[in-house]
Amino acid sequence: MVDSSEFVQAGLTKLSAETQKSHQEGKYSFFVDGNGNCATFFNYQGGSLKDVNKMKMKVDTGMATKEEVCEELRKAVVACSRTGSSLVLNIGNTAPDFLNTITDDKEFPTNIIFDRAAWRQEENHMKLVKEEENVDLSGNKGQYVMCMDFQLVLLASKSDDDTLAKQMALIPHIDQFRKIMIN
Repeated sequence: MVDSSEFVQAGLTKLSAETQKSHQEGKYSFFVDGNGNCATFFNYQGGSLKDVNKMKMKVDTGMATKEEVCEELRKAVVACSRTGSSLVLNIGNTAPDFLNTITDDKEFPTNIIFDRAAWRQEENHMKLVKEEENVDLSGNKGQYVMCMDFQLVLLASKSDDDTLAKQMALIPHIDQFRKIMIN
């Protein structure tokens, strides 16, 4: 069962402010979208929105491999970490398994990426940066630097408590995320 007291209640107009507050508190954000408009809002914010719910369905139906999904997510996390923008992983009503399935020790190690303190350590994030990506914002080779403004956001659609509990159980380090319910 989900403890609703863990969730901050906020309206859609506070989405950006709540993301910033999570960042200031040294946490990533886990949003539950109660009005169905959060994905659209994040899409216009300028970060990167990845529909993990659709990626999961492609893997489940054989239209994509786990490796392809992890590579797409790896590229996104490396790019957003360089620019300091938000990476929003939209899981919708699905419960992608970030502990065992949507993870890869070399390409997309969620046990490290979803641990904000661990991901900020150079020896961890540089393992995911490929040679051609190892450039700074001006394009200088060998100069990749992670911008500390990077923010990981997980976005779930509002559903029943059992689905929410399952979603949260499959997210590494969910206890370190700030949880926000958007009404």
